Amino acid sequence: MKILITGAAGFIGSRLCLELIKNHNNKVYGIDKLDSYYSKKLKKKRLIELNRKKNFKFFKIDLKNNKNFKKLEKLKNIDKIKKLIKILSLVISINLS
Repeated sequence: MKILITGAAGFIGSRLCLELIKNHNNKVYGIDKLDSYYSKKLKKKRLIELNRKKNFKFFKIDLKNNKNFKKLEKLKNIDKIKKLIKILSLVISINLS
């Protein structure tokens, strides 16, 4: 099965990729723009681990830019797409009066 994972360098995305590539019949394609929302160093460390696997391929792509979709044209017959792009931010306010 060919699977495309967005947000592949993030915590959840990288863990999902690691699980999926355990099945050697899966070919996993990871996409991430490697933004600086949190440590790029940590994201790159996760990608080093993933890139050691033969059935994983990474693309540094910002999907907000339509021109980047050309980089994905060679990916044919994707069976599943998992979107794990960060949209989470937590704001805690304490009002002491």
